[in-house]
Amino acid sequence: MSFNYIYQGETHTDTTAEFMVALGMNEDQILSVLQQQKFESSQVTVKRLAAYISESDPMYAEWQYELASGNPSEDEFKAKWLAKVNEIKLRHPITAA
Repeated sequence: MSFNYIYQGETHTDTTAEFMVALGMNEDQILSVLQQQKFESSQVTVKRLAAYISESDPMYAEWQYELASGNPSEDEFKAKWLAKVNEIKLRHPITAA
């Protein structure tokens, strides 16, 4: 999911100063857009971290236990953990600022 903002009734995704100045935005408007982008990005990071802690970290610990105990099926536990990590990354994508 990419960040977007509305200016004069049109949706934009380019947050470079040059682009926003070319649109006719003033300093306060540009600053507001950049602050909103930063806030939304931080919220995604918080949500992703919470998902790691509650969903994938327990699976990682389980995989590590199976690995240490010599379980020949430890690769299955690793695959489940990695799949969960990828699912979380897709659910909470971090976009470039």
